[in-house]
Amino acid sequence: MAENDKFEKLGDAYAKYPQSTLVMRKQYVDEKDETIADLQKTNATIANNEVTMNRKINILEEDKKRIERKYLDRLEEAEKYDCELYHIKADQVLCDLLNELGFGALVERYDSEDKWYA
Repeated sequence: MAENDKFEKLGDAYAKYPQSTLVMRKQYVDEKDETIADLQKTNATIANNEVTMNRKINILEEDKKRIERKYLDRLEEAEKYDCELYHIKADQVLCDLLNELGFGALVERYDSEDKWYA
């Protein structure tokens, strides 16, 4: 009798090796349960990160509005002056904004050029 013919049907294998079959089934179920638990943890982390990210976006939007308002107020204040002085002050407002946003090298380059206001 060939090795493959030892068991007439699968049920005979279960009957002959019930312990190993149950152990294998339990290991399979345990692995699936661990996988499901890991996926649930990952999903919870992603959801938490999404909430945190949305809060940060809202804060950034609030900061943007606050910064914009601050510089718009300065431009409105500069409107009191004549056209030439307004443009000088407006240049300074824009340079201050660029500095606040971290573009200091750009401001330095701009400031190094001669300006003509008329």
